[in-house]
Amino acid sequence: MKKLLCIALFLSLFYCFADTCDIKQAKKNIKANYEDVESYYCLADYYFERRKYDKAYNEVLNAEFYSKEKYKANNYLGVILSYKNRKMKNDSIYYYNLAIKENPNYDKAYYNKAFEYFIWDNESCLKNINKAIELNPNEGGYYSLRAFCKYKDKSRLDDLTKAIELSKNNRSKAAVLLSRGDYYSENGPKELALKDYKEAEKLEKMFKKIVKNAIKLHQLE
Repeated sequence: MKKLLCIALFLSLFYCFADTCDIKQAKKNIKANYEDVESYYCLADYYFERRKYDKAYNEVLNAEFYSKEKYKANNYLGVILSYKNRKMKNDSIYYYNLAIKENPNYDKAYYNKAFEYFIWDNESCLKNINKAIELNPNEGGYYSLRAFCKYKDKSRLDDLTKAIELSKNNRSKAAVLLSRGDYYSENGPKELALKDYKEAEKLEKMFKKIVKNAIKLHQLE
């Protein structure tokens, strides 16, 4: 069950810049002004969303060359490498550390660094996600990740509830509802587990199978 919830949360937790990009306009902008940093990032988002990670990487390098805020580029390079190959986590962490060195108050780099650690180093995960929350306490995804960093700790309930309150879209809210439902399934009360699972399914239909398996596993109906 934990594996299923990890998959669901992965869809909403991992931070990247991804916005909708008008690729034709971005290319026109760059042709008119080759120092247009935002258009390079726009192209990077476009390629990233389509899993063309090498092309995304190159566009971020272009943005970095002309940008005065190189920490943003280094953070994005770390994200791209992490998605490209999970075995490259050390390379990703290297870029996050560069971003933090250049801007110690850049909360997104601490968050992404924490994500790299959360499966295999809970202490480092908590250290970095706590710093991200200290810098930006209004980002729901940060609380979701902290809850996962302390998966066996009952205090994660507060973080899950906070993440739900701060969720910015239905998918992220549904993903955290799944995780809180898992918490209630293990610790009670069971009726709250069923309520969270049902609400998650209502908000995001792609979680229907996960909800069905969770209800069956915990014998909630």
